[in-house]
Amino acid sequence: MCGFIHDHASNLSGQYNGLGALIKKDLSHYFLDLKDPCHSLNLTATKALETLPIDITKFIINIHNHFQSPQRVAYLNLIQEENGWPVLNLCHYVQTRWLSLGQSLERLLTIWDSVTYYMKQKPPCPGMTHKKYESFSKLFEDKFFKLQIICLSAIIQRINETNIAFQKQSLEIQGLKQSMQRLITQMARLLLTSSDLPSNIRDFKNEEWKNIQDLTEKFKSPSIFITSLSTDLDHRLKELESISEVYQEKFSEVFQPFIAKILSLLISYFPYTDEIIESLDFVTLNMEIQDFHI
Repeated sequence: MCGFIHDHASNLSGQYNGLGALIKKDLSHYFLDLKDPCHSLNLTATKALETLPIDITKFIINIHNHFQSPQRVAYLNLIQEENGWPVLNLCHYVQTRWLSLGQSLERLLTIWDSVTYYMKQKPPCPGMTHKKYESFSKLFEDKFFKLQIICLSAIIQRINETNIAFQKQSLEIQGLKQSMQRLITQMARLLLTSSDLPSNIRDFKNEEWKNIQDLTEKFKSPSIFITSLSTDLDHRLKELESISEVYQEKFSEVFQPFIAKILSLLISYFPYTDEIIESLDFVTLNMEIQDFHI
């Protein structure tokens, strides 16, 4: 048996004329045509971000752009030293780097207080106006907005954990299958009521998830969704349980479609129902499958 692991480029993964499809014509029962799961996760996170409100995605870009200046970083570090905060900068955020967003958001949350203070101080930096500082300060002092960043960070970190597992040299085919199923199950449990969770994730059909709007009736109520987030995703979100019903609904309106989009993309990208993967639970990859990575 031979394996062909690739990204989602059409010349490799095309259903009819892609390289994998052409090879399968002669090796249909002995060929593993697998889209790189790490690329799949990166595409999932990137495309799912498009469902978030513009104020969140714009904030992420703007705050990282702001601290690209060495002068602004120096001001931030000075404030941190003077107030006994950890002297840390934002991580360099590169949209095309797989783990970058999760690492950047978690670092931002670590230094949130010092960056909030920095914005209120309005250090004299070229290109920064009073209005821009006020705009940043308003977001950093908004507890509801911070909870949204915490939730986004926790979801991306959950995806990153799976991505890291996929990159381990010791990963074997049974581990790949288990990790794919685990992540899909984790996302589904955050979003769906227990009665709408299938006993076997193979029962998730890609066609059913192409139009997420048709599935909203299966989503948990806002209060139960909030509890799931604080219990199963990140304990820092427990504060959401004490906010008003209006804000719980508002929070759910942001993150239920986001998680639904992640789930729909995972169902689409992951070959978790592939017959060959299903049949290889007890096969050791590095002993019995010749693996080619493009």
